Amino acid sequence: MSKQYINVNGVNLHYISKGQGDLMLFLHGFPDFSHIWRHQIDEFSNDFHTVALDLRGYNLSEKPSGLESYEIDVLVEDIRQVIEGLGYSSCTLVVHDWGAGIGWTFAYRYPEYVQKLIAFNGPHPYTFMRELRTNKNQQKASEYMKWFQKQEAQDYMERDNFSGLRKLVIDPGVKKGYLTADDVQAYMNSWENGSVLSMLSYYRNLKIFTEEDLQRKS
Repeated sequence: MSKQYINVNGVNLHYISKGQGDLMLFLHGFPDFSHIWRHQIDEFSNDFHTVALDLRGYNLSEKPSGLESYEIDVLVEDIRQVIEGLGYSSCTLVVHDWGAGIGWTFAYRYPEYVQKLIAFNGPHPYTFMRELRTNKNQQKASEYMKWFQKQEAQDYMERDNFSGLRKLVIDPGVKKGYLTADDVQAYMNSWENGSVLSMLSYYRNLKIFTEEDLQRKS
């Protein structure tokens, strides 16, 4: 498995890759990074050129400042340029969480680039917005996204050597046995050097979760 960088859309993005053939591109979510796809890369590299990207602001990818650097149009353009920069005109796109949000938007905007879209933990945008407007349970379940927009969320996640993020990701993984000591260290390393601010910038760009919007759409 090789680790490389690609310069696209004004930033250097880090990725891991393995195999040859048609492109299978993996996009992670919050607060993960390319490492989350390590098992899938090993499996599917037998038939594809598998590439797992660190989204901008995550892990070893560049972390530009300013909320405008994390707007959905910018994130989608990153993916288009990555596909072309790797020498392909289309791919199988495998996405999770925030990666799914980007992937759905990308597929709608550039369907010619997507042979197949495989989404985990990322509902169809129309379905999600419908439930957010009409379903009180969904509104309650999405409250965390509004909290992520606040400074206190960043403070909570960063304090005491990322204790908040460790409770969210590492502690359950260690307890259930799917994270090794090496995995834990990889996660800890990925959250350093300003990553938390960059990761939360994705949420801070969301306009649909303001109190005014929820009241108007309920």
